[in-house]
Amino acid sequence: MRPMDTVIMNRMSPPLGLYTIVSILRNDHKVIVQNENIEEIEYDMPDIVGITVSLDVLPAAIAIASRFISKYGVLAIEHIGRR
Repeated sequence: MRPMDTVIMNRMSPPLGLYTIVSILRNDHKVIVQNENIEEIEYDMPDIVGITVSLDVLPAAIAIASRFISKYGVLAIEHIGRR
C-alpha cells in the first residue's frame, strides 16, 4: 500500500512546485507556506495566494479558495491533471 493511500497522507509534503515558487520569490517577498493539516489557515490580506491540491482533497481546497474569494474577490485557477 502506498503512503498516500493511508492516514500518513495528511502529513506528506505538498508537491515541489509550490516550494519552487517559494524559492524564487523569497529573496524579494515575504513568503508564508501554510498547510491546513498542520495549522489553521490564516486569511490575512495576501498579495497573492497559491493553492496546491490533489484530487482527493479538492473539496477542502475549494473551501479555502472560496474564503479568499469572498474576502478579497479575485482568483486565478490553473489545473494540471495527471497523465
